[in-house]
Amino acid sequence: DGATVTVSRDGDDAEARAIEQVRQLGRELLGEWAQEKQAASLERARRVLGELHPHTLYLISNLGVLLRRQGKLAEAEPYLREALRLRRRALGDDHPTTIGSMRNLGVLLQLLGKLPEAEVSLREAFERRSRLRGPEHAATLESVGDLGSVLVDRREYAQALALLAPREAAARA
Repeated sequence: DGATVTVSRDGDDAEARAIEQVRQLGRELLGEWAQEKQAASLERARRVLGELHPHTLYLISNLGVLLRRQGKLAEAEPYLREALRLRRRALGDDHPTTIGSMRNLGVLLQLLGKLPEAEVSLREAFERRSRLRGPEHAATLESVGDLGSVLVDRREYAQALALLAPREAAARA
């Protein structure tokens, strides 16, 4: 991002548009390259380490998150579902990494418009984080925001307010 953009006084910003197009193309190519490398690493890990190895679980989840960040939501969903399913099996429901997978899947489902299912996943992550880490832990507060967001999207304003109001009061104190 070290490029300098000069826009002429007469409003000619063709150079600025060209620079932005080049940057966007670079981001897209880097994303595709990263996706290919991640997929190849995942296949190798499945073959060599097995599906329940921590590194394999990490790669499954990361590929899903990468696809989500690239806007490939439908492609991301099976990876994030698999990561959660396998982490539940390998680590248990209360492991922080499993709970992180609950959150990742819930955020994706919200983006896909699958709001009831997103709420279930995000509520489970919130409840487990609250119980295991306490109400003021950063991860719990992240889950409050996630769950509040999906409740607003579902037009469950009273529930969202009941969830968020105590945190707002604490923040103001």
